[in-house]
Amino acid sequence: MMSMLQRGKLSQIPEDSDSEVVVLVECGSFNPVTVFHLLLLELARDVIEREEGMIVLGGLLSPVGDAYGKPGLASSEDRLKMCELAAQSSSWIDVCSVECDSEVFLPTWKVLVMIREDLCAYTNRAVHVKLVCGEDLVHSMPKWAPENVENLFQQASLLVMPRSGAKSNENLLDADVYQRRPEKFKLLGNSLAFNVSSSEIRKRVSEDRSIKYLTCDPVIQYIEERRLYRESEKPEISENSYWFKHSGQ
Repeated sequence: MMSMLQRGKLSQIPEDSDSEVVVLVECGSFNPVTVFHLLLLELARDVIEREEGMIVLGGLLSPVGDAYGKPGLASSEDRLKMCELAAQSSSWIDVCSVECDSEVFLPTWKVLVMIREDLCAYTNRAVHVKLVCGEDLVHSMPKWAPENVENLFQQASLLVMPRSGAKSNENLLDADVYQRRPEKFKLLGNSLAFNVSSSEIRKRVSEDRSIKYLTCDPVIQYIEERRLYRESEKPEISENSYWFKHSGQ
């Protein structure tokens, strides 16, 4: 059904440990995956292990499927492969294909439930899910179906990285969705002034500019070989796509 964490990448859980076990999940387009996506998971693990004293079972990148239908979105096959290439160098980050394998759009909360159930069955113990994201995802939540937001909060808590320094952090605290459920959020802090977006990478590729160090070398090679993000014509948009139905078109 899905490509879960490679069993060799799972952390060992001491039998006598009563610490909470969590899996860190990052959902998104990954169009393409960037070094920021990987760094985000690394920073989140540091916080959870050092400050919260929890055991991180592993980390997952879950690319959205083709049914999302956003303009300019590379195929799920290409985005899944790029995530797999990016995760090769990590001893604990892997890729989940459940969204890419689905013919229909899967809300984030449903993806997290499927991941949790899979890992609970495998470890035979409770596993909690934490969604790792940049603050742009939080600001996009007012556009979501209300039931998807509420279901997300019922199933998981969020670890959020502000993208643009202290001022952005203050804006995040003022967000309505944060004000309604502050207990569901933990801010990762902004000690690293670091922001690499997928859109910037796509723009640089289309302009034939370097993307060295913005993503992993195997991903750069894959983009070059497949000639991704070089098409100048406007892509066809399906009126049946989730993006079209929920973007105000």
